[in-house]
Amino acid sequence: MEHLKCQVSVVINTLNEERNIKNAIDSVKTWADEVIVVDMYSDDATVKIAKSLGAKIFMHQRLQNFEIARKFAISCAHHQWILILDADEQIPVYLSHQIKSLVKENNYDVVIIPRLNYMFGLPITSSGWDPETDSQIRLFKKNCVKITCKIHDYIKIIEGCHTLRMKFDGKNCIIHYNYIDLLHHFTKINTYTTIEAHQALESGKHTHILKMFYDCIKEFLKRYIIYHGYRDGWLGFQLALNMAIYKMLVCAKMMELDRIGQHIQVEDVYSNQAKKIIADYET
Repeated sequence: MEHLKCQVSVVINTLNEERNIKNAIDSVKTWADEVIVVDMYSDDATVKIAKSLGAKIFMHQRLQNFEIARKFAISCAHHQWILILDADEQIPVYLSHQIKSLVKENNYDVVIIPRLNYMFGLPITSSGWDPETDSQIRLFKKNCVKITCKIHDYIKIIEGCHTLRMKFDGKNCIIHYNYIDLLHHFTKINTYTTIEAHQALESGKHTHILKMFYDCIKEFLKRYIIYHGYRDGWLGFQLALNMAIYKMLVCAKMMELDRIGQHIQVEDVYSNQAKKIIADYET
């Protein structure tokens, strides 16, 4: 009964997601009319698996910043309505019914959907990652949003568009299988903070040591006290601490880039110094 499928294009960006991609696609392929996977030349079986499940495959050069490839992925979509899904996410049946109704009724242009995060094997109910606080702009009409390259804030709603922010009712949320362990979290933190530091400097921002300490303390207190991280026990404390470290690394990397330079510039300094030492042996 293909003709009864919801006229929405599900867009998934991937890089080495063979462990997750099947679960993501299986959660949408029975009701969404189009599933698009834009892959950054994965080294694993991601593309093979996605293709076997009926997804349309497009390739994009590998970039550190996913948001550039996401903009390309949306341009590949056939339908006006777009649903963005990450490879490590799923759409439960209950939420799929709501999405289909929203698309059919067509009363809104943009829908902000709650998201339930699992971290270190546990569902997170606070710390800024609870479903209400971590609601995401994921369902929208193509012409009602602007896609930017800014990390964590890549979708901008165009003024005048009708927006619905879904209130979390215990079931109407995207399921996000987030960080597996500390190594996974800090690997992502390292990537994200590098991108954020570059983007901050490119926009004319600067920082200093006092601001670094201020941002760290502010982030920890926000996550642990204001967002009730203490309710998640040791995990809430760990997540608040990790995000404080996140803020520290953004500032540290900004100062590094501003005062020392890019990785390749430091390598040139080392290379020149090494050549001087070798030259001393040759005189």
